[in-house]
Amino acid sequence: RSLLSLAPAYRRQRPDLVNVHTGCAPAWIAARRAGAIGAKVVAMSYAAPDFSFRLREPRDVLRWTLGTLPLRATFKHLDGLWCANQQDVELYVDTYGVPRERIRRFGHPIADEFFRVAREPARRPRKILFCGTWIPRKGVDVLAPALDRVVAEVGDVEIVLAGTLTGEDNVRASLSPAVSARTRVLDRATDAELSAEYVTSSLLLVPSRLEGLPISMLEAMACGCPPLA
Repeated sequence: RSLLSLAPAYRRQRPDLVNVHTGCAPAWIAARRAGAIGAKVVAMSYAAPDFSFRLREPRDVLRWTLGTLPLRATFKHLDGLWCANQQDVELYVDTYGVPRERIRRFGHPIADEFFRVAREPARRPRKILFCGTWIPRKGVDVLAPALDRVVAEVGDVEIVLAGTLTGEDNVRASLSPAVSARTRVLDRATDAELSAEYVTSSLLLVPSRLEGLPISMLEAMACGCPPLA
């Protein structure tokens, strides 16, 4: 789908390099190998799929086959690959056959805003924070019922969901009335606004199923807020 939808733009622009997520990369690599495109193909990985995958039921075998076999068959032909952590680098070399000299590791940078905080912030002991897009990969289907239990046991808890990017109504539709009543949603937030949330929260919740190195976790630690991942 990625290749077909971007093919008209590719033909118009004739780029020297195409940079795609790992899941889209096999089709682009195959197209380059077949001579259909001339651009070099570079993939970006935030988390190699094999690390988090578990075979728990029969359908997982199909998911693993569709999700990893195309990568294993094509990634050795990548022109370049960049990763957020060394664990991914080693997996792509050892399991996927990517030549080490074609891989670069780039750690996520943290804006200066998150280091300019008071030495003794007014941290609120019952304030917990989630910072991320409100999508299944971020574990929101785990987070929502977990918050139900928190609210049931800690009546005066303060919950902030920041940077959700899917609309406040959509987020609240996933929450029970009891949780929603204790929750503030910041669908979009600047670095300054996020920093203010980190320095006043006592815990950052990171329930993601798949992450290379969450920027929110690094931002929180820069602000002295411990993450629970």
